[in-house]
Amino acid sequence: MDVWAYIPPDLEICFRNRGSLVILAAENMPRFAEPLPWYLRGGMTCALINRAGTVVLLHKPLFPGGAVAAPVTPSSTIPTWSLQNCMVTLQYDLNFRDAPAGNIMDALPAFVRLTALERTAGWFKVDFHGRRGWVSADYVTPDGAC
Repeated sequence: MDVWAYIPPDLEICFRNRGSLVILAAENMPRFAEPLPWYLRGGMTCALINRAGTVVLLHKPLFPGGAVAAPVTPSSTIPTWSLQNCMVTLQYDLNFRDAPAGNIMDALPAFVRLTALERTAGWFKVDFHGRRGWVSADYVTPDGAC
C-alpha cells in the first residue's frame, strides 16, 4: 500500500490477510525494508505508521532464513521486565511514546544515549532528562544487561 502526502501521527494501516509488515520509507534513498511492529485487529494485520512510503504485507521472511517482525499487543497486556545496567543509543530520530506503540509525546534526537528502565517485546522504557517514555527496540543499539 502506498501512503503519500500528509501522514497524521500514528496512522493505522491494516491488511485483510495475516503476515508481518515492513515499510519502505519515502525519506530513504535508496529505499530499504524496515520491519514494523504489527498487531492483529479483527483478523487483520495492522501497524501504526508516521511517515510516507510503501507498506508491504509479508507472508514469508524478507530474506531466506531471515525473521519477520514480531507482533505487538495492546499496551495494557504487554508483559514488561525491569532492567539494571542497560543503556540504549538511538540510531535515528525516534518517537518518544507514553506506552509501547502508544501516543507520541515527543521526538528524540538520533545518537542520544539513554538509560533503559524496562523492556518488553519490541520496546524499551527510557529516561530522557527526567521524562520517562518508550522507544522502539528496532531502532536502538543496546549496551549492558538489556
